[in-house]
Amino acid sequence: MLKNPGASLSEVAKFAGVGRATLYRHFATRDALILAVFIDSLEVLAAEIAALEATGQRGREAIVALVAALLPKAEHFRFVGVHWDELAPKVLSAQELAERDKEMVQFIVEAQAEGVLRPDLPPEWIGSTVDALLFTAWELRAGGKVTDEQALQIVLTTLFEGVGPR
Repeated sequence: MLKNPGASLSEVAKFAGVGRATLYRHFATRDALILAVFIDSLEVLAAEIAALEATGQRGREAIVALVAALLPKAEHFRFVGVHWDELAPKVLSAQELAERDKEMVQFIVEAQAEGVLRPDLPPEWIGSTVDALLFTAWELRAGGKVTDEQALQIVLTTLFEGVGPR
């Protein structure tokens, strides 16, 4: 569905290697399938973030671990990103949405205070930059242009060192 956002349920069934009837038994509509994939992807990402939080890592170490954890889950991250504005308000309360934003901003603010990230940039900008880097890494990985290890290094280098000459 990421490669072909307009794919019909029949096309999805064929790609998944199941019969159309099987898919229709589980998902009456294309929208129901998209919502189910969105919820599953949110759960996958939440589990990765909870596991990272449990380690107590902070600063650069935490950012490296976060990017390393999310890159293998890039398809989930990408799917959530593509459908966030439309579906997040349907499955998360306003409080949950605010809490997720607050957690990410706090994570970035801590890294800024430790000197790991530039303090003169708004935390929301840095968060959006990380999102964009992960999206780009997914596209390059999906296109076979970089390996997982290369994608990780490129994301981290871009985040910590930028793209301008030294």
